[in-house]
Amino acid sequence: MNDLMCNVGQTMSSLEIAELVESRHDSVKRTIDRLVSNGVIELPPMVEVKNHIGQTVSIYKVNERSSYIVVAQLSPEFTAKLVDFWQASKKDVPVIPDFSDPAAAARAWANEFEEKKLMRAQRDEAIKTKAEIGSRREATAMSTASVAVKKVVRLEKILERHDCKTMTELLEDTAISARVANIELETLGYLYTEVVNGKKRKRLTEKGEEIAKEFPSKKFIQIGVLPGSEDRVIDMILGR
Repeated sequence: MNDLMCNVGQTMSSLEIAELVESRHDSVKRTIDRLVSNGVIELPPMVEVKNHIGQTVSIYKVNERSSYIVVAQLSPEFTAKLVDFWQASKKDVPVIPDFSDPAAAARAWANEFEEKKLMRAQRDEAIKTKAEIGSRREATAMSTASVAVKKVVRLEKILERHDCKTMTELLEDTAISARVANIELETLGYLYTEVVNGKKRKRLTEKGEEIAKEFPSKKFIQIGVLPGSEDRVIDMILGR
């Protein structure tokens, strides 16, 4: 691939070298001038730029080979940092095919296309996965909210019944069903069965009104255990 592609030339400014080796910019420029005078490196181009306080300064634009020589003269211990600088710079260097070999150029473009295609696919997969995770989290949150809403609604209904709990609510922490409890209470004379339009429903006897209260609704009659009678009703159901 190196034979097929060539990097667009890059340079490093004398100001960047000064910052890298933690030296004065004028010292770096003098070192460059001395190396040029001795024929060690070629005279790099000079340009004028604005520094951090707005002053116009002249800087050299040094190529990679010359930068290593300059740093070696100034502070060899900073060579590793210089390597890091060039590696980071080259990541963003555009590459162009060698058009003297059309077949090689075509392969180069094809390879680049496949790499970009793979990167797009990986990006799309990451976006899809993130969306799926978000959906699952949303579903979990909605489910949790639904349970919380049901609890609130149930508590509101209890308050509407003046704190009277239905048999199901009273026995929710036990292994006894409301049906079994109603049968036991009917046996003890607190409930009786009424048949209306062929449908059976439980009603309170006069004795049952001591421990519970009826709350008629559209379809049936709810029976709520009076506050203060809960333990008594549970003891009766359990035969204690």
